[in-house]
Amino acid sequence: MGNAWIRGVGATRGLVGVVVAPFAVSIAAAACSPRGPAPTYASDETWFAEPESAVAAEARDEGPFAETLRRVARSRGLDVLQPVAARRVSRRDALRHVRAKAARDVPPEVMLAQGELLRSLGVVPRNYDYLAGVYALLADNLAGFYDQDEDALFLVDDLRGASVHETIVHELVHALQDQHFDLNRMLRFRAGQSDRTAAAHALCEGDATAATMSVVAGSAVRLSADELQGMMLHSVAERSSAPPEVLQRSLVMPYIDGLRFVQALYERGGWPEVDAAYRRLPRSTEQLLHLEKYDENELPETVRPPPVPDGFVVIDRDTLGEQALRILLDQWSPGRAPEAASGWRGDQYVVVRRRRGDEVAFGFGIHIRMEREADAEELVAAVAEPGTGALTLPAPDAGGVEADVRACRERADLGPLALVRRGSAVALVAGPYRRTPALRSASRCDDGLAWAEKSLDPWGEADETSSR
Repeated sequence: MGNAWIRGVGATRGLVGVVVAPFAVSIAAAACSPRGPAPTYASDETWFAEPESAVAAEARDEGPFAETLRRVARSRGLDVLQPVAARRVSRRDALRHVRAKAARDVPPEVMLAQGELLRSLGVVPRNYDYLAGVYALLADNLAGFYDQDEDALFLVDDLRGASVHETIVHELVHALQDQHFDLNRMLRFRAGQSDRTAAAHALCEGDATAATMSVVAGSAVRLSADELQGMMLHSVAERSSAPPEVLQRSLVMPYIDGLRFVQALYERGGWPEVDAAYRRLPRSTEQLLHLEKYDENELPETVRPPPVPDGFVVIDRDTLGEQALRILLDQWSPGRAPEAASGWRGDQYVVVRRRRGDEVAFGFGIHIRMEREADAEELVAAVAEPGTGALTLPAPDAGGVEADVRACRERADLGPLALVRRGSAVALVAGPYRRTPALRSASRCDDGLAWAEKSLDPWGEADETSSR
């Protein structure tokens, strides 16, 4: 049972299961079921011991695998519309499969941009190899995945006992979702639509997680989302070699947020209520996180992206969304991150690049709109949490009147980190910085604050230039 990525999370065509980072739309639902904590029930799944005979039996609609599919379908309330193939592969080959899908489905510039986004904000080490880190985290936690393109589930061959049973059930739910609701339609990569895709992906994972609990524990609400979150974060941290916390949370949160959403739907109308969510998908992770906003179909506000600095081009422009904003804020202000992100109304960010000969520079800017000025103040306070925050806020003016906020921190390697709040709008920019073996700032606080100010200028026009 499991989660990529990154940003509220996106999805790549052909595979469903774990997302590796709300910011890794790149691999973002390249999906697998990460290995969860050791289950507490007995498994009767022995058919993988003789894979050839088992697959042959399954093709004749008999044997333990076919019976498991029927049992999952009865419990989930979705008819089996066609057989599902199953294959056992090495962990190395499973990871190759995921990487190949991600490489085919997501523009390489988007993958590059995700690493620069996290690096620019200082939530991964300065010279962290982002893609290598994401795939290492996935390799440590991958149990299986369902491939929509092949109508087949894949399990890694080092699973044993009850873990095999749990993973089979989870991935068979994905197969039934695909047969009834068309996962490729929902989860394929769309430029600029990461938050919306992340919401759909979380629905799929929450559904599969709740249905797995129904099969193996007798109830879709036996375990709360909070309980599962603690278990999964502990499991991921224990299995992995000290990956950045932002990636760990990105791997896990689609399952947790999706489970909370699905359980709320299930408790008021059972599986038919969950099925209805596939016919009217949540339009944002804000809707996923706040059921009342889903019920009211409250749509995100359209937000103008930050302008592009002279000489730079956009390599990624997208919406971060409430889920990914919360994961980011959790790096600076864990106790207040959910509340600080909950006033989100919309955002647009850009990752920009400049080439001058052999020199390459990157920068990141985001324009966020909150529902009320008080929500924007809470967001700024989370970014500037004393002791852990990314910034230090200036002291209030002598008159005690709340003025618009301007704050900046010089960084020798990553350039300025600058924030401006104006009413209910917040701009945060990082860099530009030069990508060399030793990172170097390409600007100072005056530049960063000017960029942030322009991001909130209602009259300026953002440069639409993009290298994609």
